[in-house]
Amino acid sequence: MNNSVDNSIKNPSSGLTSNSIGMEFVLIPAGEFDMGSPMHEKRRKLWESPVHRVTIKKPFYLSKYPVTQEQWQVVMGDNPSYFRGEKHPVENVSWNEVQVFFSKLNALENARENNPTPEQTSTPEVTSTPKPVQTPVPTYPTSDYAGKYIGNSDSKIFHYADCSSAERISPENRVIFNSREEAIAAGHRPCKRCNP
Repeated sequence: MNNSVDNSIKNPSSGLTSNSIGMEFVLIPAGEFDMGSPMHEKRRKLWESPVHRVTIKKPFYLSKYPVTQEQWQVVMGDNPSYFRGEKHPVENVSWNEVQVFFSKLNALENARENNPTPEQTSTPEVTSTPKPVQTPVPTYPTSDYAGKYIGNSDSKIFHYADCSSAERISPENRVIFNSREEAIAAGHRPCKRCNP
């Protein structure tokens, strides 16, 4: 495997590194794997098929843990979470807000790279941190549900696919609808937050 993802990465041979706000990243190597669930597998869900080959052309870094509320606060200046706690994962954020987070985090990291501390300049090699992946890894593949509605079989509430409430529905309770009318006909009510 070629570890030359970024020449400025600390310790690329370990595959693990961290950035200035304490986020840990794992190197995901280039390669191929099968994604999905075979038709004969027990308890499989419809959205788990077909089994298909996925190719990762270039290695990238993926956060080892969810972004904490403390880390979100440092970058964004606010905490939208309902369940509060600095070390708890941030929640109640949309896909678009995550994109803004990545942009601001990259700007923060680039500013630190371009303005090294005295400690960094006194060492023989100035190192920096990896750039986070530009697209989030959602709890389910939102791109697969573009234009669809996500329902919760327990609460009987349905959402737009990119609603942060839809992202928290467990896979076993997730129901996919092709239209608003289909969701209502199945006895589901619209989410008050995203108002589909």
